[in-house]
Amino acid sequence: MPHNKIATRKGHQGWMKEEGPYFIFPGGGTMFPNRALPYIDKLRRFMPIKSGIIRTALDMGYGWPKKEKEWEELQAVARALCYELIIADGNTAETRRWATRVAYYKNTLKVKVGTPALCNVMDMNAFFGGFAATLETDPVWVMNIVLARKPLTLDIIYDRGLIEVYHDWCEPFSAYPRTYDLIYVASIDSLTKLPGSRNSSCSLVDLMAEIDQMLRPEGTAVIQDLPEVIKKVVRIAHILSWVTTINNKEPESHGRGKILVATKTFWHL
Repeated sequence: MPHNKIATRKGHQGWMKEEGPYFIFPGGGTMFPNRALPYIDKLRRFMPIKSGIIRTALDMGYGWPKKEKEWEELQAVARALCYELIIADGNTAETRRWATRVAYYKNTLKVKVGTPALCNVMDMNAFFGGFAATLETDPVWVMNIVLARKPLTLDIIYDRGLIEVYHDWCEPFSAYPRTYDLIYVASIDSLTKLPGSRNSSCSLVDLMAEIDQMLRPEGTAVIQDLPEVIKKVVRIAHILSWVTTINNKEPESHGRGKILVATKTFWHL
C-alpha cells in the first residue's frame, strides 16, 4: 500500500491471500466479515458474470450507503449526468420505481391490467423483469422478453420467479396470432437497432406489424419512448386501425419520454 495511513488501518484485515496459483479471500475487517463468497453471490444476481460478457469489474466503495458521505455525492453526480438508479441494496429501488409506474398506468391512464380484460401480458423489453414483478399479485400471466443483443439478465429474472426468453425482434416471434391482451414495450426504437450502432436491422413498420399480429382485437399496447419516436409509432398505429392516446410519463419520472396507449380494433370488411 503506497499510503501509510491506509496500511495502518487496513493491513491487519486479511483482504486477500495468495495460495499457489489462486488468490483467496480469508475474510476479516469490515469488507468481507463472512468471506467474499456471499458478496460475489450477491453480485452474480445483478450482473451477468457467468456469461463471460463482464471480464473485469471495479468495486468503487462497498458499504458507502451506510458509512460514507461519498455515497450521497456519488448519487448527486449520477443525477447530474442523467443516470437513473436501477438497483441499490437488492431490487428495492427498481421495485419502488415500477410500483409507481404501474399504479400510474392503472389509475391515471386507465390501463385495465389485472382485470379479466387483460390476462395474457408480454413485456417486449423486460431487462430485470420489473414490470412483471410488480404484477405478481394480479391475476395475469406475463411473458418477459430480453433482447438477444442486450446484457444477459436471465438469472435475475429467473431468481424473481418469472418466465423469460431471449429474442431478436427483427425476427418473427413464435406465438399463436392474437395471443396477448396487453403488450408493453419501453424504448421501442432500440428494439430495431444493431448493437453499438444507430443503424437498424429492421424497421418500426416491421415491428409494429409483429405486435399487431400478436395482439388480440380490443387488446392494449403501451409503448414508451421519446416524443419523436412516439409520433412515428402513432402514424403506423393509425394505418393498423388502432385507437391511440399520447400521455405524459408518471410525474416522478425524468426525461422527455411519452407514453402511447393504443387499442387494437376489430376490422370490419
